[in-house]
Amino acid sequence: MLGGRIVDESVFGGDFAANVWDGGLHGEILNARPNHGAPYTQASAGYEYTLTTQWLPSGLYLLAEYFFNGAANRTDIIPFPDRLFSRVRHQFGFSAGYDLTPLWRVDGLVIADMVKGSAFISPKLSWSVMENVQLSWFMLLFGGHPGSEFGDRANIYAMQLEAYF
Repeated sequence: MLGGRIVDESVFGGDFAANVWDGGLHGEILNARPNHGAPYTQASAGYEYTLTTQWLPSGLYLLAEYFFNGAANRTDIIPFPDRLFSRVRHQFGFSAGYDLTPLWRVDGLVIADMVKGSAFISPKLSWSVMENVQLSWFMLLFGGHPGSEFGDRANIYAMQLEAYF
């Protein structure tokens, strides 16, 4: 459970997590009551599971999530840096990851705008260069009609070097 005040909003909510069918079920909900504007709710729910078979000995990680944003496209709410903004109320996400070898991993993420039909896709290939250095190549690919959640954005192609201390 949580409760408090963020900038000009009173907020309350909670989250849960449980092991269900050898996977993890989780969710959270937040209700906000701004000083100016109507109250709104944001909620998410998801399930994650690692599929291990003879052909997938390292285990294929799978995650599906649904996000409801009652504050979508609200102009009466004061923006602040960590506010999650979206144009649509309903989004669905799916993620998968697999260790190809102990040094190489492949991951993928898809987020779909369930209202206006746009999507975000992000494939990623990572290599553990040494114990605390990782090199990744990834793409952020956007598609959809102008005015949809992801339709107005440019694709990004990148490489990232991370060092851990």
